[in-house]
Formats: sequence, C-alpha cells, structure tokens
Amino acid sequence: MSSSAVSICSNALLELGDKPIASFSYSEGERARTAGNLWPQVRDYLLRKHAWPCARRRLILAPESTTPDFDWGYSFALPGDWLRTLQVGKRGERLDYEVEGRKILANTNVLPLVYVWRNEDPALWDTSLCDAAAAEMAARLAYPITQSASLVQLKRQIADQALKEAKALAGQDNEPEDWGDSPFTDVRY
Repeated sequence: MSSSAVSICSNALLELGDKPIASFSYSEGERARTAGNLWPQVRDYLLRKHAWPCARRRLILAPESTTPDFDWGYSFALPGDWLRTLQVGKRGERLDYEVEGRKILANTNVLPLVYVWRNEDPALWDTSLCDAAAAEMAARLAYPITQSASLVQLKRQIADQALKEAKALAGQDNEPEDWGDSPFTDVRY
C-alpha cells in the first residue's frame, strides 16, 4: 500500500491509541483537522532535514530581468517548490553566490541548481521517510490527543531515532564521494 499524508497521520494517531482517520475533513473531527493542520509543517520540516533522494531536483535557472544594485551581476528566483539548496553550480566547479530572500545572486548568467523540493506525495517517498514522518506526527500530536507530557517525551525520542535511521538509509543510496588525490589524503594513506 502506498503512503499518503492521511495514511501517515492516521498511523500516528493509531500509535497514540486513537482511531484512524480517512481524511482531514471536518466530518472526521477535531483530531483529523489537527493532523491536517500540522502535516504541511511536519512534511516541510522533514524534507529540509536531509538531502532525501526522493526530494532532490536539479535545473538550470535563467536570470531575472532586473539585476542587483551592486556586488552581483545577476539575480535568480528560487523555484516555488524550493525548500533547501544542496548545490549551486556544477559539481566540482566552485561558484560564488549568495542567497537573499527567495533569490540567488551570482556573477554568472546561467545557474545550475540542485535543491530539495516540496515533494507533497508520500507515495514517492522511501518507506523509512514515511515511518519517520509518522513518528514525527505522533510526537507532535501526542499532547493534543492524549494530554500526556510523558508520552510526548517518549514519542519525541522515537521520532528522533526514526529520523536518524531514515537519514542513514537514505545516505546509502548513492555512491560514496571520491575525495580525489590530495596531499592531505596521500599523507594519511
């Protein structure tokens, strides 16, 4: 079964000893509305925490028609689904830039960008990220649902551990970086 925002939140409620939900609608009650209100913040928080393979995008930005007043030659608008910058420029090529508001300023007229995007479809996520999202939702819903401070602490610990495990698994998806030849590594080996 593929995950959805509702199924992740429903699983979080089940972990708290509550009943599952089928939607975030008004007819589902206060707990569904609370989960629906918290979900976008939790989703974006988790996606920003790591360079998840399921939430990476790359594109080439074109400059805006207006240029910065000084220091930089070009201004580039960040994509609307941008959450976090991972790489500016091509790998291995140093490119000076500065983020200012929702823009990247640079002295190049074409800007390669790798970034974390707001992937709103948990069906495209890794299962460990879905598990971490359910654990985070359980931690955030623990007090509104149970009014138990001790359960909040327990669910926070579980959520933190689930996030660590998900990040570790996601980090194994790509080939290790090659550090290349360097006097520093040559001395060591």
